[in-house]
Amino acid sequence: MSFLSRLLRKNEVAHLGGHLYAGIGTAARHPAFFTDLQVPDTMDGRFDMLMLIQGLVSYVLMQRGEQTIAREMQEQLIRDMDRNLREIGVGDLSVGKQIKAMSSTLLGSQAAYHKALSIDDQTLAIAALAEAIGRNIYRDVEGAPADRMALAGYRLYRIWNQIETKTLAKGLTVDVGLEALQGE
Repeated sequence: MSFLSRLLRKNEVAHLGGHLYAGIGTAARHPAFFTDLQVPDTMDGRFDMLMLIQGLVSYVLMQRGEQTIAREMQEQLIRDMDRNLREIGVGDLSVGKQIKAMSSTLLGSQAAYHKALSIDDQTLAIAALAEAIGRNIYRDVEGAPADRMALAGYRLYRIWNQIETKTLAKGLTVDVGLEALQGE
């Protein structure tokens, strides 16, 4: 492969990663997460939703053999977090430590979501996803009822199914199917 081919491929991957990350950012801010599912509407809650939606999309990409694009999408998230930390006034000396902690959280959350989504039995997959959501988003806090986590697990499992279907149908254009957030 020539240098130009590699360069063009790298630019294409960066473009796709950026496009997917922008869609994830939009999806993660859907009001239903913060109203119906009572995800805390805080910086942490919003970051948690970015990690969750990114985990769902990256699982689909990795299942399709698109690890490079999944990694670029993850790097876009990290660059965005770096930029956001600097915008809110976190000092240059602290940004690296914050990004390291956020990256560790991202990888741990992603592993939990990927593990849940890899379960073949739908009921067990939803339960595992609800458990991961309880741990990563609701932080296993008292007052985070099991039925809310189960509902979140169910609705997000439906979103994942729609992502998977739309990804297969549209190549790498992922349209996160947020209609699954709406009540039955």
